[in-house]
Amino acid sequence: MNARKKTAHLTLDRQGVDEASNTIQSWLEEASLPERDILRIRLTMEEILSVVCEHGNESLQAELLLVRLFGEYRFYIRYNGSRFDPVTPEEAAA
Repeated sequence: MNARKKTAHLTLDRQGVDEASNTIQSWLEEASLPERDILRIRLTMEEILSVVCEHGNESLQAELLLVRLFGEYRFYIRYNGSRFDPVTPEEAAA
């Protein structure tokens, strides 16, 4: 099996969002993705994590999990807190 994992523990504040963004970028660079795709993914993740950061409290602990399995790259953000979908406007979720 051709699997690889990388885990980072962080606090979801502004510094933690930057740290996660840098980790995602270097991981995708290792995957030899085109620069324009890396930039798009990085900016999208920064935006989503910033929204989660604003929704949560100051000390929201999170785990960033980066997984490569059978040539597919995936990443997950896990945090303890209330369920929240950062891509759906709050008015639609209510």
